[in-house]
This record gives sequence, structure tokens and C-alpha cells, in this order.
Amino acid sequence: MPFEWKPHWDHEKVDETKCRAGVHDATGVGFHQCTRKAKVDGKWCKQHSPEEEKRRREESDKRWDEQRDQQARATRNSAWWLVIDEVKKADKELAERLTKLQYELGGREQ
Repeated sequence: MPFEWKPHWDHEKVDETKCRAGVHDATGVGFHQCTRKAKVDGKWCKQHSPEEEKRRREESDKRWDEQRDQQARATRNSAWWLVIDEVKKADKELAERLTKLQYELGGREQ
């Protein structure tokens, strides 16, 4: 849910025609009311509507999850290949079979 701006001083008033979201001012220290017209539920602009914020958050979470999964796979794969390299050093016959298997799996280039 977006942060709903409320006046802090007597001279400030909520503009009912504008979005109710509180946004940072130019200095990044204070807040003011969003200046866009309230079109969603008569209270929020499209950017600050709860549905839009939820959609953007889910989209962002999905991208982060994919990136974390990709990094985890890369880490697991590199650890796997390091183990295979150590095994290869210890056993020559097994090393040949593992090398063949690596190329079959497409894990490393020849």
C-alpha cells in the first residue's frame, strides 16, 4: 500500500483532486503530496495505485528470484566442476570417463 500523505502544518491541505501518495521532495528529506490527478478509486494516480504497486513488486521479485537462481546454479556448477577436476587428478581412467561425460553433458567446451 502506498504511503498516504497527510498535512503536518495548519497551512497544508490535502488536494482531493490529486493522488494521495506521499512522495519525496527534491532534497529527498521531506515529503509532499503527489501532483498527479487521482484517477484510480478517486484517490490514487496510476503509478501509486495499490494494484499497480503490487504488480510492480511481483515483477521485481520475479526478476530477483530468477537472478538468485541463476547465480546459485552457476555456483553449484563451478563447485561440481572443481570436484571433478580433483577426481581427475587422482584417477586417470576415471578422468577419461568424466571428461567424456562432461562433453556429453555440455558442461565444458572442448
